[in-house]
Amino acid sequence: MENKERPFEQKKCPRCGNSFVCSTSAKCWCFEVEVPPAAMEIIQETWDGCLCPTCLKSFVETK
Repeated sequence: MENKERPFEQKKCPRCGNSFVCSTSAKCWCFEVEVPPAAMEIIQETWDGCLCPTCLKSFVETK
């Protein structure tokens, strides 16, 4: 059987623990959220992995 890469992946948010869907393509929901470079740096230094939509949006709004 051929091993095909899945375009979507179920992930767990390291900030809140909720599950969410992440796309391995450039069409992921997170590309629609404008994250300033300073906020992205904090996210990468603080958490291992992607944040869920709710956490990413609320984190960006507070920075």
